[in-house]
Amino acid sequence: MLNKYQLTEESRESISEKITSYGGGEIFFGCNIDENGEIYEATPICYGNEDAVLAPYELANKFNGVLHNHPSGIIQPSSADMQYAQQLKNQGIGFFIINNDASKLTTVIPPIVLLTAKKINPDQVKEIFTETMGKHKKDYEIREGQLKMSLNITDSLNDNKICVIEAGTGIGKSLAYLIPAFLWAERNNERVVISTNTINLQSQILNKDIPFVKKLLDSSLNAVLVKGRRNYICKLKIYHLDSELEFSDESEELNTILNWSSTTESGTIDELNFVPSPGVWERVCSDSDFCVSNNCAFYKDCCLQRSRREASEANILIVNHHILFADVHIRSQSK
Repeated sequence: MLNKYQLTEESRESISEKITSYGGGEIFFGCNIDENGEIYEATPICYGNEDAVLAPYELANKFNGVLHNHPSGIIQPSSADMQYAQQLKNQGIGFFIINNDASKLTTVIPPIVLLTAKKINPDQVKEIFTETMGKHKKDYEIREGQLKMSLNITDSLNDNKICVIEAGTGIGKSLAYLIPAFLWAERNNERVVISTNTINLQSQILNKDIPFVKKLLDSSLNAVLVKGRRNYICKLKIYHLDSELEFSDESEELNTILNWSSTTESGTIDELNFVPSPGVWERVCSDSDFCVSNNCAFYKDCCLQRSRREASEANILIVNHHILFADVHIRSQSK
């Protein structure tokens, strides 16, 4: 598997020429690797001598591969190479060693190569709004603002760019972004996250807009609503709660929750037909400090774990802004 990577002829000649021009000293190159394993666009990022070279990580991080030459012609990695390779590995950057004429190559760490994205056809999006939509939605009228918004989102997905849009009431924003989101997720088998600020909008998207989009596009993609841990009951807490009920001043609410917990599928607070008091819900909701994870007797039937499994298999995730930015923060801290 490690031998599948190779320099393009153009890159080999360019690298060899630069090493020769530098008198045979060590050069670190940043490069890109495609899904076929071809190494191309090698760019010098730092220069050394016959024995060593400084390799700043912040420069290497701009590429998905790094390679450097061993003037000795011995292309096995040194201890320093292995330490540097470990740093690169954490970010999915490949590391390679070559001889001075770039005719031999050793793969120290393979890269994580992202597959080329399959772009959405803007004409398909336009056709959906100008022709297909009217066949599925009674009294539908083409709205230029909605179409323009959807095409702008399509372009941003195709070009991997940020798109910021301000749209007023009545534009039809949900369908404008859901249609390209579904097309993108379908073509690339990727996840798309839809983040909202209100529960009402989440409900509208999940129960009204997405079923319509799935029918419109004849899509089988799954969409799930991702909620915070404390929205779910903890069956282990419920189990320990049972023996306390007759002595509790909150027994009526707790008894209702206990009866509901034996029949609920989602186990979320919004499935209840009343709003429990904060103190009552605190006694039954999932809690990271109380959770024993897979050591729990109820782990297989855990409502939170079930929702996480469903989310891991879904292509469309609906979240609120708090969950989205909490996830961004956790990921940034792990780098």
